[in-house]
Amino acid sequence: MFPAGVEPTTRARCAWLEDHDYGPLKLNGGDDPLKLDRNRDGTACGEGDVRVR
Repeated sequence: MFPAGVEPTTRARCAWLEDHDYGPLKLNGGDDPLKLDRNRDGTACGEGDVRVR
C-alpha cells in the first residue's frame, strides 16, 4: 500500500517509488493488483509503464 496522498495512478505510484530509491520492480508470478506494469512485461514501473505527456 502507498501512503495517504499518493494518487491511485501508475504515474503517481511509480514517481513515489522512484523518489524513495526504488527502481523498476520485477513482478513475482505476474500478479499486478496495483496496475504498475501497464505494458505487462513483468516489471512494475519499468520502461513503457508510465505514459510520457
